[in-house]
Amino acid sequence: MIDKNLKYCCDFFESRHRSYNHSWPNIMIVKYTHDFFINTNLSKNKINSPYRFWITFGHEVFSLDNVMINITYCPFCGKNLFEFYDSDEYVNEIEGKTFSMIK
Repeated sequence: MIDKNLKYCCDFFESRHRSYNHSWPNIMIVKYTHDFFINTNLSKNKINSPYRFWITFGHEVFSLDNVMINITYCPFCGKNLFEFYDSDEYVNEIEGKTFSMIK
């Protein structure tokens, strides 16, 4: 069950999401605006959401050149990230505003 009164699914997720440390894994939430990226299944689950969740090692601006791991569940508490984070409030980057995938 998802408790929407919590701002983050767990304290560990919050600390990794708020951190921009280049020597420790961070969690980045990216919102995509093009249907190609929203409907692309990056995992076995069929997810129709503009949000994607990445583990990175520090990030300034989203880039496919960055080392990243796409995740669906919180690596700390196991909650489904797509069920918990469904608002732009948590987004670090927005495709088309802070970076572009299509030129």
